[in-house]
Amino acid sequence: VYAFTVNGASGVYRKDVSDEKAREEHILSSSDSEILTLHRGAENTYAVTVRANGVTSHIGILYGSNSELKTLTDGDTRDQNAYFSAVNRNEILFDSAGVGRDSEGNFSGRYSPAVICSLDLGTMEIKEIFRDKELSCTKPKQAKDGALYCIQRPNREKRGGNPLVEILLIPYRII
Repeated sequence: VYAFTVNGASGVYRKDVSDEKAREEHILSSSDSEILTLHRGAENTYAVTVRANGVTSHIGILYGSNSELKTLTDGDTRDQNAYFSAVNRNEILFDSAGVGRDSEGNFSGRYSPAVICSLDLGTMEIKEIFRDKELSCTKPKQAKDGALYCIQRPNREKRGGNPLVEILLIPYRII
C-alpha cells in the first residue's frame, strides 16, 4: 500500500508485489487533502497523516475496505508520522509540533519542538508521552515489549559557518 501526490491530487493504492501481473487497486483519491504517511493496522485499517495545506497536517484513519477517511486530530499543528502501537492496537503514536505564527497570524516558517503523543481510538484522548526540552522528537515506533523509539534532532538547523571551510573538510568527513 502506498500513497502519492501528483499535480495536487493525492491517491492511495494497493499492489501485490509478489504477482507481477496483478493490477493496482485504488483505495482513495483526493484533491482536497494529501496523504503523507501510512501505517497498516488490523483489518485493512491504516493510520495516516493528512495534510490539507502546506502548513498543518493531522492524524487520521483510512478504512481500506470502504475507502473511508476520518481525520482524528485538528488544530494549528503539524501532526505526522502516525504509527499503530505494538502494545495496544487501539492506540496511534505520532509526533506533533505547534505552528509558529507572526503577530498578524501568518506562518513564520518555524514549528515548535515536536513531541511524541498517543491517541486512544476508544476514548479519542490525546496524551503527550515524550518530550525533550532541547530536541524535536519525531517518527515514533514501539517494540513489542513497550519500548518507545523516536528520532531526536535539533529543532533548528545549524546556521552560519564558513562555506570554504566546509568544502575543505569534505575529504576529512568522508574518511
